[in-house]
Amino acid sequence: MLLGGIIIVKIWRQKIKKILVLFLFTAIFFVVAGPAAGAPSSIGNEFWLMFPQNYDGGGGTFPSLIITGQTAATGTVTIPGMSFTSNFSVTPGSVTTVNLPQGAYVSTDDGVQQVAIHVTASAGITVYGMWYYQYTTDAFLALPVSAIGTSNMVMAYNAGSLYANEYSGPQLGIAAAYNNTIVTITPSCATLARAAGVPYSITMNQGDAYQLFVSATASDLTGTLISSTQPIAVFGSNRCANVPSDQYYACNYIIEQMPPVPDWGKNFFTVPLDTRSNGDTFRILSSADGTNVQINGASVATLNTGQFYQTELTTVSNITASEPVLVAQYSNCTSYDGDANGDPSMMLIFPVEQYLNSYTVSTPASNFLSNYINVIVDSADAGNVILDGTAIPASSFSVIGATGYSGAAVSVGVGTHNLSSVANFGINVYGFAQTDAYSYPGGGAFANLLVSPTMTPTWTSTSTASPTYTITATYTPTLTVTQTCTVTVSPTPVIPLCLTLYQNSPNPCSNGTNIIYQLCCFAQVNIKIYTISGEVVKEFSQQGQPGVNSIYWDTSNNAGRKVTDGVFIYRIEATDGKDKKKAWGKMAVTR
Repeated sequence: MLLGGIIIVKIWRQKIKKILVLFLFTAIFFVVAGPAAGAPSSIGNEFWLMFPQNYDGGGGTFPSLIITGQTAATGTVTIPGMSFTSNFSVTPGSVTTVNLPQGAYVSTDDGVQQVAIHVTASAGITVYGMWYYQYTTDAFLALPVSAIGTSNMVMAYNAGSLYANEYSGPQLGIAAAYNNTIVTITPSCATLARAAGVPYSITMNQGDAYQLFVSATASDLTGTLISSTQPIAVFGSNRCANVPSDQYYACNYIIEQMPPVPDWGKNFFTVPLDTRSNGDTFRILSSADGTNVQINGASVATLNTGQFYQTELTTVSNITASEPVLVAQYSNCTSYDGDANGDPSMMLIFPVEQYLNSYTVSTPASNFLSNYINVIVDSADAGNVILDGTAIPASSFSVIGATGYSGAAVSVGVGTHNLSSVANFGINVYGFAQTDAYSYPGGGAFANLLVSPTMTPTWTSTSTASPTYTITATYTPTLTVTQTCTVTVSPTPVIPLCLTLYQNSPNPCSNGTNIIYQLCCFAQVNIKIYTISGEVVKEFSQQGQPGVNSIYWDTSNNAGRKVTDGVFIYRIEATDGKDKKKAWGKMAVTR
């Protein structure tokens, strides 16, 4: 029996080789963009990040990294430009803190310094950056190299002028992961060194960090466009922001790492920060012209690219947009709430499509006695989220209108916290101290959501014998794909299975690529990636939908290791239970 199996495998491999050789000389493709499935998350093996300057240059304090993992791992934190190296180990369910040296931040305006921070690990980890400096603290979720991109936009906050000084102001930061990266920046406002709306370019090498700063003015870098020839890590920050306006005090350091624009979303749920008496400030930043923004079903703004809408929210809420947007939630100044226990902080709110089903997070080890986790979950799963081994009671959750989702603010103690559920859910972590605060998203996926179709099926024939059914999908920003099928009415239309393969994008790729295909109807789709010699490298499966679909390959094999450079072949097989279609494609991996 075993011998027969070996013979069959050898015969099949020989057939595969013949098909692949023939395919290499006959395939023709068309380039198209599509949403990613199985995309990267905040868990990764390699990170490049940086810290923009804190108030008064940090005042002798030291930024740090908080590192967690779902499996045991070892790793290294290095700052090549500072000759700094620190080894670490990760125990599942706990956190490891790596303190960085003084000066591990960019201290110049419109300048490049070799202070980017490199984190590598033997297994997937999650990294949070935190800079504790009494009365001006904040934290951010770091994105692994697999999740950074070439199209970015900045969310920051204006400093105001009433309580500002030369050490406060909005700023953006960039860390380079690759050599010879050309970065083009179009500032949304005038800075000391750059004009508003005028693009300029800088060249960055691996380990470089760059900062652009607006000193003590009401100007705002939110909406600044950043494009690059290779993926970069981008940060939005303010050295000491007054929120919601400069009529209130005291200011605080705020920071978040920006997800690439293609990873923004359209559907968000929010929970008020616990203990705040006057709600929280929100900003909604648009990626495309004509973006309609709704809050709890009511239209509140129409935005063009780079514009944002700012508001205050006091209840659990649902934010939706007609095009992808970025959403940030800010805690307000001490004087705004009349509570000395608190101050500004900034945290991104991830769209529901980017939720995960487990997280390990941590509060600061000291100085913050009031710590909280906001949880968003499908209402059907309220009561199923496990926090440190105990289910959060369903009664803790508040229903968010008729959306089918619910939110809760949960008080937690100092230290590490583990959350999990069978279903995906979203979390944000934050805390307050005397005239101080921190906040950050607990984690998320980074699927490409910018290209998302809206299906508009229309009948183009009234014949009951053989009508023609046309499906037209319109994509952001300009792509329209139309598929026409002849269907049989018996007594209702049945769309036959069809499969069209497009060129994967990008091709060649370095760290990942989208395998893109189009279906006429719902189908189970199986994808196999082969080496040129016919060896199976990776296998995927997903439920395909009518229109253009894609699945993301991060260039790893079934064992989780990155493949070597070369040409790879992939086979897509779609079945709807009645029919089966196959298609072949090829791609190149170069690093």
